[in-house]
Amino acid sequence: EVAIKRMTATKTKEFMAEMKVLCKVHHANL
Repeated sequence: EVAIKRMTATKTKEFMAEMKVLCKVHHANL
């Protein structure tokens, strides 16, 4: 269970980081 929670937390952080990058790129295109 702990390992799964850690993996989920890591994926969530990566997802949030990707969303931030996508937002920056989107704003740059505007």
